[in-house]
Amino acid sequence: MQTKQAGAEAFRNQGEPKNMLGQYHAAIVNYNKAIQLNPRVDAYYNRGMAKDRLGQLDTAIEDFKAAIQQNPNDVDARFALRRAQEALKRK
Repeated sequence: MQTKQAGAEAFRNQGEPKNMLGQYHAAIVNYNKAIQLNPRVDAYYNRGMAKDRLGQLDTAIEDFKAAIQQNPNDVDARFALRRAQEALKRK
């Protein structure tokens, strides 16, 4: 289990700079791998943000909800969820 957690965190950590550099597709690949290794890894919010920036609002909303389910006090995920839901309504 420890190895899977470490691997999941490594993939998440590799995705973060890609997300910041606007390499959203590459970041999502890393976040997907992290989540596959450990669904409890803290990567749903980041993956949701990358999807949001790509205009993939439906799946971004799913990720924000998953992040909130893991951490109900995640203010950033709650804000991002509301913003994505409003953007989807405007489409």
